Amino acid sequence: MNAHLENNFKRGFFLTEEALIKLDDIIRKRLLAADPNATLQFKVFRADGMLVEFDNPSAVAAEENSSRNAIKRVEILSAGATYKLSLKFDPKDNTDLGIEANDRDLAYLLAADVKDYVNSEILKFRSFSFDSTLSSKHTFPLLMLPFLFISISGIKESPKGEAVAAILESSDVQAKLNFLIESRLGQNPGPIKWYFVAMIVIFVILFFLGTLLDKAYPRNIFYWGKLAQAHDRLVSLREKFVWGVVIAFVIGIASTIAVDYFKNP
Repeated sequence: MNAHLENNFKRGFFLTEEALIKLDDIIRKRLLAADPNATLQFKVFRADGMLVEFDNPSAVAAEENSSRNAIKRVEILSAGATYKLSLKFDPKDNTDLGIEANDRDLAYLLAADVKDYVNSEILKFRSFSFDSTLSSKHTFPLLMLPFLFISISGIKESPKGEAVAAILESSDVQAKLNFLIESRLGQNPGPIKWYFVAMIVIFVILFFLGTLLDKAYPRNIFYWGKLAQAHDRLVSLREKFVWGVVIAFVIGIASTIAVDYFKNP
């Protein structure tokens, strides 16, 4: 093969029936111009373990795509004597495009057409997972920095020997009591203890928060069948929750301002 092109797309995809049909049209036009016998194959991997193959995008979008047989991976493939194409959509991996062809112009033009459409119309979401980001190796050191700062700032210098000897020789009982109280306060681990408790709570929250955010804001979606309806319900619920929080926040601020105004007219 004279040309071998590969492209790995980082962002999450929102793959619809319309996008499948458009991709089919883009790829077929380029391939049929080079090979009148070119065909396109759609491989669909499902959650129930089945692999089904179709030769048109409408048949792919006709899949039920419910929770029991949800689509887990879609591959668009074509191979001829002088070319080979592979476009893979997999929620557990990045979208991947591979093209090999004897005709360099065919390879570059087809890659440009597919990349342009995929980048502009299909890749719509973030390139990272909340769960992997919040559970990364950098999270623990960042949380430990404030703990280290509080620990260092909470360390108080021990009384000097001369000061201790002077207090012991003194007959002033009040001075001795003040010295004991100040020494005890200097050894009080209260703030550090509470920060340690807060750090454990934050760790527990972060442990579940990433998974929760990934479910609330999925980054790869096969938008057809029953899962399209489920996604619409999720978006509606998400919007209601966000608006509820915003309205509650605004009402809280307005109430505080009103109470302060009437208390101090």
